[in-house]
Amino acid sequence: MFGSIGGFEIIALLAIALLVFGPRRLPEVGRWVARGLNELRKAAAEVKSAVESEADLSEMTRVAGDLKRAVNTEARRLFTDLEEEASLPALRREAPPLPSPTSAREAGSALAPEGERPAATEEAGPGPEEPSHR
Repeated sequence: MFGSIGGFEIIALLAIALLVFGPRRLPEVGRWVARGLNELRKAAAEVKSAVESEADLSEMTRVAGDLKRAVNTEARRLFTDLEEEASLPALRREAPPLPSPTSAREAGSALAPEGERPAATEEAGPGPEEPSHR
């Protein structure tokens, strides 16, 4: 704690303190110095724990950033794989073409009973008109 202060230096400091403060006030000054040293130790411990928690927090932030980058990379890879699979012709499903209105009428007339079939010369007109939206 005191670094390079040895036993002789401590005895010399105590002798100077005895001369300066006297034998009556020396115990009081000793308690005061001890309280100050305890406060200093507590403050040093608080600073040390704050620095350690900040180091842990920065480590956690770094790990979280690494994890986020890994997840983003994997997600991009999966999306790329899905896009590649979707572009394969064997897997691409295209909707069948919708029947034209004339082919639908012809198909309907072929299924109708003999007496109800429309004549081949008759042209079916357009369906009911829809109201125009203005």
